[in-house]
Amino acid sequence: TAVMLAGCAKAGAVVANTSAQNADLLYQYGINLGIAFQLKDDLLDIYADYEIFGKSKGVDIQGNKKTYLYLRTLQDASAEDRDTLLHLFSDPSIPVDEKCDQTIQIYNQYHAKEKTEIALKSFVAKALQNLDDLKDVNQDIKEEFVVLTNKLTDRDK
Repeated sequence: TAVMLAGCAKAGAVVANTSAQNADLLYQYGINLGIAFQLKDDLLDIYADYEIFGKSKGVDIQGNKKTYLYLRTLQDASAEDRDTLLHLFSDPSIPVDEKCDQTIQIYNQYHAKEKTEIALKSFVAKALQNLDDLKDVNQDIKEEFVVLTNKLTDRDK
């Protein structure tokens, strides 16, 4: 996600014939925005209002996806909880509801949601700083990028 957004942002900068410095800043903007977008997506997969989100709860868990929540919890968990989490993501015989419930319980125990939200805010701040650092760019264009940033990272679906 991040590299795709970064490439698009830099391609736009090249087509607009802006400076190499601005093109690099827009590439970094895309990286930071893409990571923030993915972190938000990971959070929504577990903590969204599913009537609004429109997807089933815990699809990433069901698919054994190694999200930030998963990796951060592995990093922070006790040996016993780490082993439990690894087992949940490797044993296909565990019923899906049980797997999701146990995984989310472990995530909550180690405050994975809050830690992911902090990381998300950090990447949004970096993306916005990249925009602030652009030189000789129309302020209206910068504002459009700010709006895009907010739409992609402050969403409920």
